[in-house]
Amino acid sequence: MSFHVEGLVAIILFYLLIFLVGIWAAWKTKNSGN
Repeated sequence: MSFHVEGLVAIILFYLLIFLVGIWAAWKTKNSGN
């Protein structure tokens, strides 16, 4: 069970990292546009 939980946590962290990078890139692009 612990292996399944660790895999799930790894996937969540992976998608969270992609989500944060996407937000940061969009924010950076919006600010440079001004």
